[in-house]
Amino acid sequence: MKTTKENITFSKTFDIESNPIDVKFKNIPIFKYGNGDTYYATASSTAKVIRQLIKQAFPTIKARVISDTFSMGDSVTVYIQNPQDVNDETMSQLKDIVKWFQGGSFDAMTDMYNYHSSAGLQLEYQGKTVEFTAKYTKVIQSPMYGTPEYNTYHNKQASDLLYG
Repeated sequence: MKTTKENITFSKTFDIESNPIDVKFKNIPIFKYGNGDTYYATASSTAKVIRQLIKQAFPTIKARVISDTFSMGDSVTVYIQNPQDVNDETMSQLKDIVKWFQGGSFDAMTDMYNYHSSAGLQLEYQGKTVEFTAKYTKVIQSPMYGTPEYNTYHNKQASDLLYG
C-alpha cells in the first residue's frame, strides 16, 4: 500500500488555566495510508504541534522539542532552554499540556501499555480522525545537552554552588 504525506494548516482553541488561547498550526505533516481510508500523524508531527503550541501559548519559554521513534513506540521530549526564566506555575501548566499528548501509560503490574482514548489532539480531517500523540512525553527542565544554553546554564549552576 502507498503512503502519501500532506502538510495541513489548522486552528484550535486551548483552555489554559481558564484562559482560551487560539493557536494556529502551520505545515503539520500527516500521512494518508492506501486509498485514504486512514490518516495518521507521526511522533515528529506531534512534536511539531507541541512546538508551535508552546511558542504561541508560552511566548517567553524557549524550548527544543525532539521526537524519537523506537521499537514498539515513540516519544516526544521538551527541553526548556531557559529554565531560570520560567516560574513554577508556568512549568506546571507546560508539563500538564505536554503530558496531555501522551497516548497512554505503562502498567508495571501487568507489564502492559494502556492506551487512553482521549489523549492528545484529535483533529477531523476529510471525514477521518487524526490523533497527534506519542507513546511517551516528558519535559526536562534543563537545556538540551550540547547546546550553548546548556553550557551557560550549567556553568552558572556550578559557579553558584562553588562561589555562592
